[in-house]
Amino acid sequence: MKWTAEVEVSFCYGHRLLDYEGPCARVHGHNAKVRVGVSTDRLDRTGFVIDFRSLKTVLKVFVDERWDHRTLLKNEVLNDDAAIAIDAVSIPYNPTAENMAADVFGMMLSQFPDVTIEYVDFFETPTSKVRVTVE
Repeated sequence: MKWTAEVEVSFCYGHRLLDYEGPCARVHGHNAKVRVGVSTDRLDRTGFVIDFRSLKTVLKVFVDERWDHRTLLKNEVLNDDAAIAIDAVSIPYNPTAENMAADVFGMMLSQFPDVTIEYVDFFETPTSKVRVTVE
């Protein structure tokens, strides 16, 4: 048998994409959601894949501290004065759903070594999502 547990966190953020010709090249916002699925073939002594509360807390803290209600801009776009003026966060990658999902995936791998991180779904909108998995 294999069990999979899933949690999700919703948040709001703004961003601007570099090297893109379209509306996302301008600063704009999203109501996003991140969903994480972890699995195991062995339940813990309580009978859990993992405690939902623990999984969700780690995910929520990560999202809240880095992205929630912030404007995300790639490092090379932002200087310190501009960041303070618009309350933006400078990040090392273009803030695409794909890159943000990969960021969550990496964090979950480091925080939860006793379960398999099956996927991270990043919903940029209710109808557009990216899924990251490891083969």
